[in-house]
Amino acid sequence: MEEFNQPGLPESWRKMDINLLMLVDKMRHRSGIPYKITSAYRSAEYNATLKNSSKNSAHILGKAVDISAPDSKTKYLIIEAAIHFGIERIGIASNFIHIDIQEETEKPTKVIWTY
Repeated sequence: MEEFNQPGLPESWRKMDINLLMLVDKMRHRSGIPYKITSAYRSAEYNATLKNSSKNSAHILGKAVDISAPDSKTKYLIIEAAIHFGIERIGIASNFIHIDIQEETEKPTKVIWTY
């Protein structure tokens, strides 16, 4: 579970939404590839230090993860699994895929964006 920790903040994975953790596990199995989590839980203070991070990031709520995706095949497998399991918020960057489970009342759903 340490892969979901904020750097320098042991046990912060405990602030992750359990439903998201279960979805990521299911996605890993469906994709058939290892996932390297590059960002998960973030405190508001840590999040504020990151360039281009949103003030109301789903990471602060423990409802988002960024998964390393260095090539197009990896991106496809992650996105396909996310959609299969009902993830409705997906961000595509050059080297990672962001998924989050913030609800429609918090942020728009059924969206895909690029960084």
